[in-house]
Amino acid sequence: MKKKRKKYIKIAVEVVAFILFIAVLGYGLQYVDNKTEKANVSDESSINDWKIQVPRGKIKLNGNKYEYYHDFENYLLIGTDATGNSKNGADYQGSMADFLMLVIVDKTENTYSFLQFNRDTMTEVALIDHNGEGEATANIQLCTAHWYGGNREQSCENTVKSVKKLLGGIQIDGYYELNMSEIPKLNSMVDGVTVTLEDDFSKKYPKMKKGATINLDDEQAYAYVHDRYGVGDEENTSRMKRQQQYMTGFLKTSGEG
Repeated sequence: MKKKRKKYIKIAVEVVAFILFIAVLGYGLQYVDNKTEKANVSDESSINDWKIQVPRGKIKLNGNKYEYYHDFENYLLIGTDATGNSKNGADYQGSMADFLMLVIVDKTENTYSFLQFNRDTMTEVALIDHNGEGEATANIQLCTAHWYGGNREQSCENTVKSVKKLLGGIQIDGYYELNMSEIPKLNSMVDGVTVTLEDDFSKKYPKMKKGATINLDDEQAYAYVHDRYGVGDEENTSRMKRQQQYMTGFLKTSGEG
């Protein structure tokens, strides 16, 4: 019983941490929005206030080097599949990273944007061992980067490393990982998220017909952002649209959108 209690406490802490992360992110983005509105009403003198721009950094893509001049902060959201396990130690095996989204905050322009990655993107992945070490790499699916490592932290850092390489070495300032199986708990905390269904789920859930607008209950929410086989065209790109839609709805429902 004590083990089960500890497990539930751990899950609750993780879910609350994710909610806090979204909340802080939401308030931060709202602050950026407010700053942007103020910047748009600046006087004409500021337009003529030319400054010499200094490169903030460089990235290398396809053998070419590019300089960038804005001050960015980048945060990676990692949603792992229910496969694998969350144990640490010699028997640990990471999960697949089915949801990957980079939150990009442009501190120079006071704007923000989101970049979602297809889990099936072929890229260089480090094949690290259970000590988090290893020089071997392979050009494989991006989602598999989380499979390698000896604990969740190493798996997440390996995923960050792969995304960083994919984007030419751009800095990633932080990450947050949550197993997709926790979606029902997140959904419950906001009393469901309302969406207009992109695909048909009515074989399993009669009310979930394509085009219907419903408030997803906890089980439906998990199916909507997780399921792929037997749904629509079964393509991951279609699931990505649903994930984006759900996340937008979640932020609005929680008051952070």
